[in-house]
Amino acid sequence: MQSKAVNCSNVIVLTSGGLDSTACIKYYIDQGFLVQGVFINYGQIAWKNEFKSAINISKYFDINLLRLDFISDKFFYQGEIKGRNAFLIMAALMACPDLNSVALTPH
Repeated sequence: MQSKAVNCSNVIVLTSGGLDSTACIKYYIDQGFLVQGVFINYGQIAWKNEFKSAINISKYFDINLLRLDFISDKFFYQGEIKGRNAFLIMAALMACPDLNSVALTPH
């Protein structure tokens, strides 16, 4: 897991690089929150492209982006991954134990 000093005092947005998490970032910024993006690489096939997109989005909105890497011998393909959202939330909580809120946009 990579980590660096991070301000987790307002809202953490789990940032996938997609439209839903981007809209979530915009929503919280518009509400006056200090937004911290967190990208989690858990072995998904598209993680490199997703991370590039998350970097561009974080630059556009001028927010910090923390990347967490979790190494596993399991490969995740398309489709439902049982427990994925719970894992993402717990990973964000562990990386930023002082956070006030964590936001994600599951579909």
